[in-house]
Amino acid sequence: SGESIKDPQIGDYPNLPWVHHSERDPFKYEDQQERRNFGEPVHEQDELLNGSAPDLWPTPTSRALLEMAICGSVIGLVCYGISFMVPDAPFVKRTYPYEGLRKELGMTDADV
Repeated sequence: SGESIKDPQIGDYPNLPWVHHSERDPFKYEDQQERRNFGEPVHEQDELLNGSAPDLWPTPTSRALLEMAICGSVIGLVCYGISFMVPDAPFVKRTYPYEGLRKELGMTDADV
């Protein structure tokens, strides 16, 4: 639950605590989607706290990063494993005499 802080810009309007609607009990309100009763004052920043706002994630950042690293590792290992299943080319690679025609194609010993 949120903490109420005195805001001089809202005047006589009730200073409501910052409580995301997903943290409220969904069964004790008339409007179960928005989780509020008829006539109940709406928070000044209701668009940040209602059901249409981004969800709250109670997962700590370290845990989320760990799970993302595990997911990335699994995807990387699967791709690495699939790379061994790719068949070789169905032809023999072309070979050239005289070290791959180095002199004939204009290469010098300094180009190596």
